Amino acid sequence: MPISELGSCAQPPRTDSFIANPTVPLLKDVPSPPLVQVHELVACYLFGKMWGEALGLAAIINKTKKDWSFIKGQIFYVGIGNEWILVRFANVDDRNMVYSNRPWFVNSFNFVLSLWIPLFDPFNNVIDKVDQWIRISRLPW
Repeated sequence: MPISELGSCAQPPRTDSFIANPTVPLLKDVPSPPLVQVHELVACYLFGKMWGEALGLAAIINKTKKDWSFIKGQIFYVGIGNEWILVRFANVDDRNMVYSNRPWFVNSFNFVLSLWIPLFDPFNNVIDKVDQWIRISRLPW
């Protein structure tokens, strides 16, 4: 199914019901959550990392939520190690808007976004491209 045909993204499985409680069934008795299809991951997730200076996840969340106020659905952020963040969007249109309007900045540093890729390893992945806007003054038209 093409990404453009996807409307909203599947909700991630809830894990709060697995808290130790005698009234809750044991994990072995709980059916496993449905597998997320690869096209849903491609359509709804982005990887992000600060370029330049490491910032806390809270600072990145606060700034991007303000900058991305045009988004209609919710956004979820998960730190996945080595300062990489997995950003999940509620729908494909929101993800496309954020990705197509980059670069984004947090505290004057570039927040680099990349598309979801299978087998992403935050400890071995290197940023090899950075989107930047430059201004060249007195450039003749």
